[in-house]
Amino acid sequence: MYRVARAFSELIVRIPSSKDILIQSNTQSVQFIAQTFADLQELRHSADYDPGASFLRADVLVNIDRIGTTFLLWPVVRNSPEVNTLLLSFLLWERWGKRS
Repeated sequence: MYRVARAFSELIVRIPSSKDILIQSNTQSVQFIAQTFADLQELRHSADYDPGASFLRADVLVNIDRIGTTFLLWPVVRNSPEVNTLLLSFLLWERWGKRS
């Protein structure tokens, strides 16, 4: 899911290990949602596995606001072709990357 989110945080979404374009012009809202997911996944990984990780309250509050924005954006974009492709990509991303 992390790799998919990273790919969908870009304007042009490419199939892994390929030059094939999946989305020519990704929306800013979908890019924001995907970027937020990927960033928070990295932070969760640090919190779980890095005993030396520390987090500033101000940074945590900024990320909580990002989550709130994501929840506000989702109903607006949830039926878009980009989101449908994002959700399908969660299932098929690895398979698409292995095709010859």
